[in-house]
Amino acid sequence: MRNRYGLPRDIPEPIARQIRQRCGFGCVICGNPFIDYHHFDPPFSQVREHRADGITILCANHHREANHGRRSAESIKAYNADPECRRTGHTVAALDGSMRPLKFMMGSAVFDTPVVLMYESTEIISFRPPEAEGAPWRLSARIFDRTGRELLRITDNEWRIGINQYDITAQGKTVEVRQKKGDVVLAMDLVVDGLVHIRRLQMQCFEVVLMCDETSFSVKSRSGGTVRFPRPPRSNNLISGDIGIRVLPSRKVVEIATSLQPRLGAAVAMKLSDS
Repeated sequence: MRNRYGLPRDIPEPIARQIRQRCGFGCVICGNPFIDYHHFDPPFSQVREHRADGITILCANHHREANHGRRSAESIKAYNADPECRRTGHTVAALDGSMRPLKFMMGSAVFDTPVVLMYESTEIISFRPPEAEGAPWRLSARIFDRTGRELLRITDNEWRIGINQYDITAQGKTVEVRQKKGDVVLAMDLVVDGLVHIRRLQMQCFEVVLMCDETSFSVKSRSGGTVRFPRPPRSNNLISGDIGIRVLPSRKVVEIATSLQPRLGAAVAMKLSDS
């Protein structure tokens, strides 16, 4: 999308980084680490070039308020001058950058892996370390609906698509993604000592259906084959590697605790056989 002067929405990364650092890596109003860039001085329709001092970062809800005239430019300027994260010293606790190392619990298994879930060679849920001291962990995620339509994409906490279709909230220790009230497709809790618990996931991802609840995780293929693991595949309850769960329909297999180096293989490989 471009404005009347042909300027695209995409902000060059050096400018975007300067904005994030100035604003404390979260929405200047509420501190939510899931952000979008908002031109406020002047508004995007009147911008001829991207200037860091005329751009701020807002969460999805506050960005909608600003775009629909429910929050004035003067209000945005005031928050931009005194960002929530700068006042408190951190973004919301759900992605607190001080939590290291970060571990992930899916079903009843705990993963010490940067990529939590991968489909073939596509990362579905992954985390990257904070980009600076005091910054939050960076979530990247692709969220699909129950028919396989991609509704939300987040790259390093930045909205890329889907801002008007899904709501994402980060309050206290809980992050939730929902399409409508009560329809939660992804829910994560920061439990204790840097443990992120992915306690709910339900979506069709390309050729498979992915489902997770408090005790189990399952993968179901279009042909009916299903893999489900209710318990950790290792007795010490900690699974290490580059990728926690990798779904490979091309090989009809689901790998657990696998490496990005093919020669190293996976700790467990479960057959995604036809039913």
